Amino acid sequence: MPSIYNLLVLLALFIIRNTLMNMANPLLTSLINELVPREERGRVFGIWNMISSIPRAVGPGIGGYLMGIGYLDLPLYITSILYATAVVLFYTLLRGVENKVGLTYRT
Repeated sequence: MPSIYNLLVLLALFIIRNTLMNMANPLLTSLINELVPREERGRVFGIWNMISSIPRAVGPGIGGYLMGIGYLDLPLYITSILYATAVVLFYTLLRGVENKVGLTYRT
């Protein structure tokens, strides 16, 4: 059973989710521009887009299947776990990179 029946609450949560999902894209673009030599950027962006497109292509099918067999909230939980894992990985792998490549904000 769905846990949210109010359409406005559902819409607000959907907007918040999409906003949070897309916050990393400008950061990744900036990071790639800073870390990758100019002549390699096209290749790196191509590989990144290909790799990041695979889950977007496969995920809706898996989520639809899970919802179709009655697990309406399981795709949300799986997505939450994947995003939490990504946040931990970003923090762990990129800690200190901003100081090395000059990405710190200066006023």
